Amino acid sequence: MVRTALKDREVEISDCEINRPGTSFAIDTAIELQKQNPDSNLYWIVGSDAFAQINSWHKVEELAKIVEFLVVERPGSNLIASRFKATTIQIDALPISATEIRNLISKGSVVEDKIPANVYSYIKNKGLYGAA
Repeated sequence: MVRTALKDREVEISDCEINRPGTSFAIDTAIELQKQNPDSNLYWIVGSDAFAQINSWHKVEELAKIVEFLVVERPGSNLIASRFKATTIQIDALPISATEIRNLISKGSVVEDKIPANVYSYIKNKGLYGAA
């Protein structure tokens, strides 16, 4: 769990999804965090590419009742309208998404030249996205 301040707000970042065995759906994480923090506002930070696919998420209607979506706009992306309320965040982000990185790693493609070295090292050391 990481705590930080974001514009005078206390923010906690949870690693419960990484620690949960098996398939992990966003709704499962939101329910777990809601139980742990019943008086807190929960925000789900998601890239604009993933938000464009939100209608296909497992139990997304239930998820939208628990969290507020914060959508990070990737450079060059077009935000797609959704039936779910979302706040847009603009940051200096890399032009590649986590989805693209996952897909490249699963195909055995090289990603070291597309992301910072410390990010690649973390992905590899933790075995994320099937990296070995």
